[in-house]
Amino acid sequence: MSATVRQLTIEDYEASEHVIKTSFSDRLRMPDPDLFLGGGSLKGRFLMDPEGVFGAEENGEIVGVNIATTWGSSGYFGPLAVAPTRQGQGIAQQLLMPVMSLFHKRNVTNAGLFTFPDSAQHICLYKKFGFMPRFLTAIMSKPLESTPSKEVRVWSYAGFREAEQADFRQSARELTDQIYPGLDLQREISIVHELGLGDTVFIGSDTLDGFAICHYGEGSEAKRGSMYIKFAAARPGSNSSVLFNSLLMACESTARKAGVTKIAAGVSTARDGAFECMLGAGYKIDYLGVYMHKPNEPGYCRPDVYAIDDWR
Repeated sequence: MSATVRQLTIEDYEASEHVIKTSFSDRLRMPDPDLFLGGGSLKGRFLMDPEGVFGAEENGEIVGVNIATTWGSSGYFGPLAVAPTRQGQGIAQQLLMPVMSLFHKRNVTNAGLFTFPDSAQHICLYKKFGFMPRFLTAIMSKPLESTPSKEVRVWSYAGFREAEQADFRQSARELTDQIYPGLDLQREISIVHELGLGDTVFIGSDTLDGFAICHYGEGSEAKRGSMYIKFAAARPGSNSSVLFNSLLMACESTARKAGVTKIAAGVSTARDGAFECMLGAGYKIDYLGVYMHKPNEPGYCRPDVYAIDDWR
């Protein structure tokens, strides 16, 4: 029997989170489903863009979930999860169809996802919808040292007045548009602030040279005791690597202020300069995934781009 697919609401969150935890803990052989999110929450994604949250339902029970996120012209989906007892019944394909329609409706030109590089089943499923595997993505982390190697001055979105926040969001959009036409993180910046999920930090004086959207604390996507860099980017140019290193230091200062002991972030190895900077700053690889793109083009996963993102 085919499941019924519908848009989910915040009232469906607990049941949806249960499906996500049980599905991925089963795939990763975790003894306790709660270990998968590690104290983090995806509730902010439900609230940020309710139109992009889809569920599969059977007899009033949610048995599958897929969450789509659009950053202007760029979009990704995940986690896509199906209850372990319902897998292999075509539910994942059902949950992909409305996401493809949403991407088309929003004129997404760079669509993607993060998946297991060793799973032919997952790669073949997404290939049916036009996605192709490209470079590996490193999920990395760094324990914070008690004494920083260098302190930097950190500017934060939360410290701005409302009018200044609007100016900052516009500057951030102009910066990301240089990385990939139409890439826009304004909504992500706003929701993190409005829901108290962390803060957006930035570097620069006369111009915005880089910014990082950082999750930490209760209700955020960060695991307990850590800070999660959801997205970060340095201004393109000949000194991008210098700016990116400064941005990493700003994130460390923010993490210390937040009282966490660890920073987590993901980066496509196609951005080899950014990847090398993170290794040089003390980040270690926890595990590897692979980005799949539609169309089969680099998007903003290019050597000249110094950016962090995570399509999980």
